[in-house]
Amino acid sequence: MKKAIDTGVSKPRLRECLGGSASTGNHIQLSVMQRRKFIKDAGLATAGITILNFPVFGKKAPSNKVIVAVSGVNSRGAYLAKSFASLPDVEVAYICDVEEKAIHNGLDALKDVSRKPIVARDIRKLVTQSDFDALIIAMPDHWHTPAAILGVSHGKHVYVEKPCGQNPHEGELLIEAMKKYGRQMQMGNQRRSFPNLNAIVKEVHNGLLGNAYFAKCWYANNRKSIGF
Repeated sequence: MKKAIDTGVSKPRLRECLGGSASTGNHIQLSVMQRRKFIKDAGLATAGITILNFPVFGKKAPSNKVIVAVSGVNSRGAYLAKSFASLPDVEVAYICDVEEKAIHNGLDALKDVSRKPIVARDIRKLVTQSDFDALIIAMPDHWHTPAAILGVSHGKHVYVEKPCGQNPHEGELLIEAMKKYGRQMQMGNQRRSFPNLNAIVKEVHNGLLGNAYFAKCWYANNRKSIGF
């Protein structure tokens, strides 16, 4: 039997942040930011995001930099931190994790960058910091929705790895939070924009396999122990 994990953010608290009922029929997507723009470009940044420079007092102005914090840096998050830090107008100001080995992985991923990130161990405290613009979430799945809502409710734009939640309702909560707090959010489902996959889906729709009415898919990989 799996033990329940206390995220520190209760369901009533999530609802309190939103202050309304769930809405449907919307899509989580990235739109224009006031001073900065996030655009999908998996070819340039494997995180699925690049930064579109918006000149304010010159191209090199500090206002043109997007400052991010990355939460959950054991594996995917460390990779994302390195990817974001490699972009010319992005700096990683914080990494956040509760496990020392993960923190080491995150710091190692950023060992060659000029700005050394501050280590945080509690995302609830991290989001109260006012010196970064966007929160990157690569934590375990049960944390994706609470962390994303914590981010936007504290004025941060959010990039959250898939899945955005553990059920459809959590996705609706994120849509509500986006609307309520006026922040932008993107879920990392960049694989769906791969040209080759789009092409084969089109071929299947056009009858390549005849009447395709059922499909199975799976992912197989040998994963090392995470310490248990």
